[in-house]
Amino acid sequence: MPTPYTRVTLVGQRRNADLLLPSDTPLGTLLPQILDVLNDQPEDSLGTKLLVRPDGDEIPPSQTLSESEVLDGERLRLVSRTEAPPAPIVYDLNDSVSDATEAVPGRWSPVYKYISCGLLAALGAWFAITSLLETYTPELQDWINLALAAVALIGAAVVSSPGRQQAVAATLAGAGTLFALSGLTGLGLPAPWGYIAVGVLAAVVLGVLGFIVNRPLSMFIAAAVTGVLVAVWAVSPPLADWAIGDRTADPVVGAAAIPGIATLLVLGMLPKIALGVSGLAGMDDRHANGSTVLRRDVDRAIESAHGGLIASAVICAASAALSLWLVGGDTLAYPFSLPLLASLVLALGLRTRSFPLAAQRIPLYLATGLGVLSLVRLAIGFQPDYQGVFLALLLVLALVIGAGLSVDLPDHSQARMRKAGDTLEAIALLAPIPLLIGYYGIYATLLETF
Repeated sequence: MPTPYTRVTLVGQRRNADLLLPSDTPLGTLLPQILDVLNDQPEDSLGTKLLVRPDGDEIPPSQTLSESEVLDGERLRLVSRTEAPPAPIVYDLNDSVSDATEAVPGRWSPVYKYISCGLLAALGAWFAITSLLETYTPELQDWINLALAAVALIGAAVVSSPGRQQAVAATLAGAGTLFALSGLTGLGLPAPWGYIAVGVLAAVVLGVLGFIVNRPLSMFIAAAVTGVLVAVWAVSPPLADWAIGDRTADPVVGAAAIPGIATLLVLGMLPKIALGVSGLAGMDDRHANGSTVLRRDVDRAIESAHGGLIASAVICAASAALSLWLVGGDTLAYPFSLPLLASLVLALGLRTRSFPLAAQRIPLYLATGLGVLSLVRLAIGFQPDYQGVFLALLLVLALVIGAGLSVDLPDHSQARMRKAGDTLEAIALLAPIPLLIGYYGIYATLLETF
């Protein structure tokens, strides 16, 4: 990785200088060069030289600029130890404690009050109403719960506005979600329709939250992604049954692979979708045409884009993890399911590189890790005599990943690895479709026919 630098202004007795200093090098190592640049040498009578910040704090020579949290553009004074200004001291401890308490994150505030009251209100209303409905028949209870859920969710979208009404809307949304889950659980829909119904509920709740939260576009993007993936999961079982026909293949595996491929496609389109929906792409066009673009509009669009990416990445990670785990349960067509699962895992891991934030990458990497475990499980099922070999390979992979965390490759090596990763990603994205067709047994049927 390139060495990070920090721009600082150094003030000496004879010279001043604006320098770019390495952020990860101890200051004591840089001090001789700094003394040469400022034409300043320590005198025996004045003691050693040191750098102090504007507030009088000394920067220890053993620390780096990044460890000392020195900001770009900060002004540092080079002084002798005997001439260094005293460090800040506290004259009123009570005021300092009060100020520090106010600055601590997580202090009780109206936001936490609204969250606590809303949570208790939603749980209390749900428990009380469901208890009152016990006098009705179970089927009628379920439909009443679903009706109450619809009323609560619609009411949440209608009354949402900043302030206390926003908290009321969130409470209604929470209560509606609980009523909907109770109704769906009571109906006892057969698999996979029960899970699909929960997915539809998640998409609806995310859409309602878009009317409540301060960054609605992020929730709307997440709701759209959830709706698309739920639709794919809904159509995949009948599509897999139709493709398999009377051939030997597991319909569950064949159905799970389709959403896995769709999830990879959605992940590839997510950054462009987020940029377009948030308005950043339009702002770039307006700026290119000479129009004025306000900074607050750009900041709001960036926050919305990243918020949508975070929520959508979590949803895609859940979809991919479920798909990879179900594909790993195959017992009928190992020659196709093994490379199919391997290509899906590889494509997911490599595609994660395009997401910039940790909150976006971590869920996808966790889903990739689950896919690796599923791949090992599938390989052991195919060749149980080589279980120790597969587990040893898993251990080697874990050690390689752990060693990679402590190695910084040169820039040209990283560029080559990125290029190789792009090539592997393209191959891994193209491979699942023909492998899935082979898993359905279509190739064997064609060979028998012709």
